[in-house]
Amino acid sequence: MKKIFVIIFLIFFNCNNVIASEDVFYCVDERVTGYMSSDIEKPFEKPVIFKGEKFKVNFITNNKIKMIENGYDGELVSKNGFFFTNNFDTTVVFQPLKWEKNKNTRHYVRSHTLPGDSLYVAQGKCDKF
Repeated sequence: MKKIFVIIFLIFFNCNNVIASEDVFYCVDERVTGYMSSDIEKPFEKPVIFKGEKFKVNFITNNKIKMIENGYDGELVSKNGFFFTNNFDTTVVFQPLKWEKNKNTRHYVRSHTLPGDSLYVAQGKCDKF
């Protein structure tokens, strides 16, 4: 009987570490700057201040998020828990939770770096729904 209890206890103890709560945050860019690639002959002549975007981020696990922005619905992965990328053109770096004063707010820096397209870096914050 003790063995069964120990096995059940270990199963529940290990499951607790695997299950992650899905946290959904609503994010708003506060500052966005970069280069507009509208002219093919002079692609990056002057820096531009872009209009900020609004998007949702769903923290699926510590190393995976789902980003929903203007019809783009993709997953970004991380090896360290705060630098997320889709391994193509988008990166999002979240400030570590221990640096945040409020657990319901996350600060970030994100970038879009697809060659031939506009390049930008954005800074903002996310609030939990």
